[in-house]
Amino acid sequence: MIPPSAQPPRTQTPPLGQTPQLGLKTNPPLIQEKPAKTSKKPPPSKEELLKLTETVVTEYLNSGNANEAVNGVREMRAPKHFLPEMLSKVIILSLDRSDEDKEKASSLISLLKQEGIATSDNFMQAFLNVLDQCPKLEVDIPLVKSYLAQFAARAIISELLAKLQDREWLTELFQQSKVNMQKMLP
Repeated sequence: MIPPSAQPPRTQTPPLGQTPQLGLKTNPPLIQEKPAKTSKKPPPSKEELLKLTETVVTEYLNSGNANEAVNGVREMRAPKHFLPEMLSKVIILSLDRSDEDKEKASSLISLLKQEGIATSDNFMQAFLNVLDQCPKLEVDIPLVKSYLAQFAARAIISELLAKLQDREWLTELFQQSKVNMQKMLP
């Protein structure tokens, strides 16, 4: 046997039949093809959404088909930040119509909440937007405040909004204000 010092230096070669490992991965990662780009349309602009909303709501108020209206709103794929403006449009479009149409608009908003399309916060923002527009709306619709009060009442009934205070709180607040209504009468 040859002494170890006389032997040539050993290289670390794998046994016969095995592939040598050179410190690199022997199986290169598979190159994945990028999925084909879907023809995703960008979300509609604010103006387009408001026009579509007007079309859907007018059609709904005329036909009364709530499912079709909800599907129409869903198909709009409106960004979340435009929902309050859409709901404002629904309220405003129904203000100068009959009480039955106002009721339909309220039920549509309630259905949109039940379907998860809109939230109570969206409705509250929409309602406040319409309240801000009251002075302009009063020119064309003199009873706009009464109609909006009806919307608020329907929203509470359908649990879109929740009462934060009760009747006792209101009575106590009125009594603390020390306003004597009888002295105000003529």
